[in-house]
Amino acid sequence: MDYGLGLQHMRRVVVVTASKVVYGAELLMLSNVAPLAQRGYAVAFIGPDRAELASEADGLGAPFTAITLSQHHGLRNSDGEGRPSPLALIREMVTTLSNAWTIRRELPSDSIVHSNSGALHLSTALAARSRRLPVVVHLHDLVRPGMGRRLLGLIVGLATTSIAISEAVAACVPDKQRSKVHLVGNGIDVATDVPVEDLRAELGLDPAAVLVAYVARFHPNKRQRLLVEAWSAVVAAHPHAHLVLVGGPDPVYAEYFDEVRQFATGIDSISFLGRREDVGSILANTAILVHPAKAEPFGLTVVEAMAAGCAVLVSRSGGAIEVIEDGVSGLTFEPGNAEDLVDRLSDLLGDDGRRSALADAGRCRALSHYTLDQHVDDLAAVYQSLPG
Repeated sequence: MDYGLGLQHMRRVVVVTASKVVYGAELLMLSNVAPLAQRGYAVAFIGPDRAELASEADGLGAPFTAITLSQHHGLRNSDGEGRPSPLALIREMVTTLSNAWTIRRELPSDSIVHSNSGALHLSTALAARSRRLPVVVHLHDLVRPGMGRRLLGLIVGLATTSIAISEAVAACVPDKQRSKVHLVGNGIDVATDVPVEDLRAELGLDPAAVLVAYVARFHPNKRQRLLVEAWSAVVAAHPHAHLVLVGGPDPVYAEYFDEVRQFATGIDSISFLGRREDVGSILANTAILVHPAKAEPFGLTVVEAMAAGCAVLVSRSGGAIEVIEDGVSGLTFEPGNAEDLVDRLSDLLGDDGRRSALADAGRCRALSHYTLDQHVDDLAAVYQSLPG
């Protein structure tokens, strides 16, 4: 990996991740490899063995070091409630220290350590600090009040600096440590032309069908079921509309995928496309992107849809509402409220002029606020501020 700069003149950034699958956080860092190299930073990855990320990184010429991690079991009950037991606390402490030692052994000298997964933030911060290396903690998640936020405060306190992908995520950090958090929003690559295939023809639909899409892995917090529940009422008033659900099952919630599919049985105007590599092409065919997630830390798919010229309708919660200007570059609806979702979506389907105006304003906002170049410039500025 050179990208026009000699490696001897580049500063090394080691991204540590816990995910075996390439989700949004991993995809973003992969997208950063080439533009960061152009700014003088050589990116390498450390992550679980047999990770999908390994082949993706290799294709970009970014070194990948495989490690075996101890599994976290969490402090709460399976429903996320209850107080942690002393045994659970001890177990998690041992796992954290074990993973810190594993990561520490693989960290190169004179590198910037970039922690990219919440499950490894504490271990990575401890590992980097023990090697006296600067560590950036990349905050991607919304954390509930209580022990989780106290732990987050500890992590941010240990880190050299932290970055949050939205104001909603930054607000989860306790006030005492908030000054160490920089806001670095996600960005999308708008410089690459996306080949567009006819999705209506692929699905055997009428060329005049209006496509509504949701792109997300199937997880209860993504609320695909809410959208399916609302859809019957929507399509009854707008029979020309067709819903496409893009994404595969979350490995931890495989039964949720089956549950949503079962609930949609008999509704011919819904297509399940599974996990796709041609999301850009799908969005180019789409008139409206609906994003009903319970609380999205950022909403990168929302930005991608805006850039593709879709009108967007998002749940009024989390970081996604920072991406749009409600009523100008997108619309919002009350979180979890199927009736409000039906009303807002029906309004968009029934008003071509308003839908077009929202789409145009949304595209302008995406291209002026959320490009990959802007994201990488902000990230590089954080790296540049670090010692070493």
